[in-house]
Amino acid sequence: MDEWKKLLESVSEATNSSSKFATLTMMFIGARFEEINGLLETDVDLKNNQISINKAFDYKNKKILKTPKISSQNERLICLLLC
Repeated sequence: MDEWKKLLESVSEATNSSSKFATLTMMFIGARFEEINGLLETDVDLKNNQISINKAFDYKNKKILKTPKISSQNERLICLLLC
C-alpha cells in the first residue's frame, strides 16, 4: 500500500499528459496498459459512469482489436463512482 501511495503522489505531481491520465486510470480501475491504450471515446460512457474494456492495443503489431485478457468474457464494464 505504501508503494501505491508513493506512485499516486508521484503521478499526481506530474505535468498533465496522456501518460499521467493513463497511469491514474490503470491505478484506479485495475486495467492493463494495453487495455487503456485500446480505449476509444465510444468506450467511455459518462452518462452512466462506465468504461467498457472490450479490446486492447497490440503494441507489438501496432493495432487495436486484440481481445483483452479477460476470463471467458470478451468485455468488462467498469462502473465509476464519482464523488
